[in-house]
Amino acid sequence: MSTSGRPPDSAIDPPAVKAFPSIAGYRPLSAKTGAWPQDSEVTVRVPADRTIGTDALCAGALASRLSYTVLIHGRDAGIRSSCAVWNKGSFPMAIRLHKIPAGKNARITIRWSISGPTGNRPVR
Repeated sequence: MSTSGRPPDSAIDPPAVKAFPSIAGYRPLSAKTGAWPQDSEVTVRVPADRTIGTDALCAGALASRLSYTVLIHGRDAGIRSSCAVWNKGSFPMAIRLHKIPAGKNARITIRWSISGPTGNRPVR
Protein backbone atom coordinates (compact mmCIF):
# COMPACT_ATOMS: atom_id res chain seq x y z
CA MET A 1 0.00 0.00 0.00
CA SER A 2 1.23 3.45 -0.74
CA THR A 3 2.18 5.69 2.17
CA SER A 4 -0.65 8.06 1.23
CA GLY A 5 -3.26 5.39 1.97
CA ARG A 6 -4.44 5.48 -1.65
CA PRO A 7 -4.78 2.29 -3.71
CA PRO A 8 -1.70 1.35 -5.75
CA ASP A 9 -1.47 2.44 -9.39
CA SER A 10 -1.25 -1.15 -10.61
CA ALA A 11 -2.49 -4.45 -9.25
CA ILE A 12 -0.57 -6.04 -6.38
CA ASP A 13 -0.30 -9.80 -6.75
CA PRO A 14 -1.62 -11.45 -3.56
CA PRO A 15 0.47 -14.11 -1.82
CA ALA A 16 -0.16 -17.80 -2.46
CA VAL A 17 -2.83 -19.46 -0.36
CA LYS A 18 -1.71 -22.15 2.08
CA ALA A 19 -2.66 -25.70 1.12
CA PHE A 20 -5.65 -27.22 2.89
CA PRO A 21 -4.38 -29.44 5.70
CA SER A 22 -5.27 -33.09 6.18
CA ILE A 23 -8.28 -33.26 8.46
CA ALA A 24 -9.54 -36.52 9.94
CA GLY A 25 -12.59 -37.69 8.02
CA TYR A 26 -12.10 -35.35 5.05
CA ARG A 27 -10.15 -35.63 1.82
CA PRO A 28 -10.13 -33.15 -1.06
CA LEU A 29 -12.13 -34.11 -4.16
CA SER A 30 -11.01 -30.96 -5.92
CA ALA A 31 -9.04 -27.81 -5.24
CA LYS A 32 -8.86 -24.76 -7.48
CA THR A 33 -6.79 -21.61 -7.24
CA GLY A 34 -7.39 -18.33 -8.97
CA ALA A 35 -7.30 -14.58 -8.41
CA TRP A 36 -10.38 -12.40 -7.96
CA PRO A 37 -11.75 -10.56 -9.90
CA GLN A 38 -10.51 -12.48 -12.99
CA ASP A 39 -11.64 -15.81 -11.54
CA SER A 40 -14.96 -14.88 -9.93
CA GLU A 41 -16.32 -18.42 -9.98
CA VAL A 42 -15.20 -22.01 -10.25
CA THR A 43 -17.18 -25.11 -11.19
CA VAL A 44 -16.30 -28.69 -10.30
CA ARG A 45 -18.09 -31.99 -10.85
CA VAL A 46 -18.48 -34.39 -7.97
CA PRO A 47 -19.76 -37.98 -7.83
CA ALA A 48 -23.34 -38.66 -6.80
CA ASP A 49 -24.59 -40.25 -3.59
CA ARG A 50 -22.28 -38.66 -1.05
CA THR A 51 -21.97 -35.77 1.32
CA ILE A 52 -19.39 -33.18 0.33
CA GLY A 53 -18.02 -30.14 2.07
CA THR A 54 -17.04 -26.76 0.66
CA ASP A 55 -14.60 -24.31 2.15
CA ALA A 56 -12.57 -21.42 0.80
CA LEU A 57 -9.24 -19.96 1.84
CA CYS A 58 -8.21 -16.52 0.59
CA ALA A 59 -5.07 -14.38 0.75
CA GLY A 60 -4.35 -10.73 0.02
CA ALA A 61 -5.09 -7.33 1.54
CA LEU A 62 -8.83 -7.63 0.85
CA ALA A 63 -9.29 -11.35 1.55
CA SER A 64 -11.38 -10.79 4.67
CA ARG A 65 -13.95 -8.89 2.54
CA LEU A 66 -14.43 -11.74 0.06
CA SER A 67 -17.45 -14.03 0.41
CA TYR A 68 -18.83 -16.89 -1.62
CA THR A 69 -22.12 -18.47 -2.64
CA VAL A 70 -22.57 -22.16 -3.51
CA LEU A 71 -24.72 -23.28 -6.44
CA ILE A 72 -25.61 -26.90 -7.16
CA HIS A 73 -26.67 -27.59 -10.76
CA GLY A 74 -26.91 -23.82 -11.24
CA ARG A 75 -29.37 -23.33 -8.35
CA ASP A 76 -28.55 -21.39 -5.21
CA ALA A 77 -27.89 -23.93 -2.44
CA GLY A 78 -28.63 -21.33 0.24
CA ILE A 79 -25.03 -21.30 1.40
CA ARG A 80 -23.15 -18.03 1.74
CA SER A 81 -19.98 -17.72 3.73
CA SER A 82 -16.97 -15.51 4.23
CA CYS A 83 -13.64 -16.51 2.83
CA ALA A 84 -11.29 -17.84 5.52
CA VAL A 85 -7.93 -16.13 5.90
CA TRP A 86 -5.23 -18.39 7.35
CA ASN A 87 -2.02 -16.59 8.19
CA LYS A 88 -0.89 -18.52 11.27
CA GLY A 89 -2.13 -20.82 13.99
CA SER A 90 -4.65 -23.61 13.54
CA PHE A 91 -6.65 -24.02 10.36
CA PRO A 92 -9.86 -21.88 10.41
CA MET A 93 -12.10 -24.75 9.31
CA ALA A 94 -15.58 -23.68 8.25
CA ILE A 95 -16.61 -26.59 6.04
CA ARG A 96 -20.23 -26.43 4.85
CA LEU A 97 -21.73 -29.85 4.11
CA HIS A 98 -24.01 -30.65 1.15
CA LYS A 99 -25.78 -33.94 0.36
CA ILE A 100 -25.43 -34.99 -3.28
CA PRO A 101 -28.31 -37.36 -4.08
CA ALA A 102 -27.90 -40.71 -5.82
CA GLY A 103 -28.26 -41.02 -9.56
CA LYS A 104 -26.53 -37.98 -11.01
CA ASN A 105 -23.11 -36.42 -10.55
CA ALA A 106 -23.32 -32.86 -9.26
CA ARG A 107 -22.07 -29.64 -10.81
CA ILE A 108 -20.94 -27.43 -7.93
CA THR A 109 -20.23 -23.76 -8.61
CA ILE A 110 -18.68 -21.43 -6.08
CA ARG A 111 -19.14 -17.76 -6.92
CA TRP A 112 -17.14 -15.05 -5.11
CA SER A 113 -18.08 -11.43 -4.43
CA ILE A 114 -16.47 -8.63 -2.47
CA SER A 115 -17.81 -5.74 -0.45
CA GLY A 116 -16.52 -2.23 -1.03
CA PRO A 117 -13.97 -0.85 -3.49
CA THR A 118 -10.95 -2.95 -4.39
CA GLY A 119 -8.43 -0.40 -5.70
CA ASN A 120 -6.11 -2.67 -7.70
CA ARG A 121 -5.88 -5.30 -4.98
CA PRO A 122 -6.76 -8.75 -6.31
CA VAL A 123 -7.53 -11.59 -3.91
CA ARG A 124 -6.24 -15.17 -4.28
